Formats: sequence, C-alpha cells, structure tokens
Amino acid sequence: MNKLLVMGIFLLFCHNVFAATAKLQYLFVANGGLVGLYEDGNVRGCAQCDPMKENLLTMSTESPLSHWKRNADVITITDAEGSSDLQLYDNGKITEDWWIFDYKTVHPLY
Repeated sequence: MNKLLVMGIFLLFCHNVFAATAKLQYLFVANGGLVGLYEDGNVRGCAQCDPMKENLLTMSTESPLSHWKRNADVITITDAEGSSDLQLYDNGKITEDWWIFDYKTVHPLY
C-alpha cells in the first residue's frame, strides 16, 4: 500500500515537471509581446517582451493563461472569458506574426 502511494506521488510530480517543460510549438510575436503555444495545449505569454532567448525561457516557466487548438488554418485560444481566433495564413502564406510555426522535433540531437 505504501509503495503504491509513493509511486502515485512520484507520477504526479513527474507529470508537473513534464508539463512545465513542454515544447514551444507556435510563437506569435506582436507589438504587445509574445504568445507561446505549447505542445501540451497551454498558452503562455510575455507582455511587452521582445523575442529573445531569455524571454522565451522565462515565458516557458510561467503559469498557462489559456488553452489552444488548431482547426485547419485557424488557432482558437480559449480561456474563462471565451475564445478568440488567430489566423495562420494570409493569401496562402504564413502571416508575418508567426515566428515559430508548427515546430516538431524530428529526432533528438546528440
């Protein structure tokens, strides 16, 4: 029984660690700052931040602001107040506000 309890606590801890280190899949950059969409479905932001490594690292440790889902050419961001859509394409081209677009690791780098 104690072994199961310890394993359960360990798994909960691991889940929190992995959630905090989710990979950035999309990065939206605007005058108001950065909006990061992570592979775990969470949205994190950095208001009035420039797209620099330090700001991206800080943003990745912040609490999620909302959740996102891709529907064809639109990303829908949903929070407690409702939802909003971000367009991915303009006339068949990725809009200039997207600096990272559908990033996926193909294989680990050694």
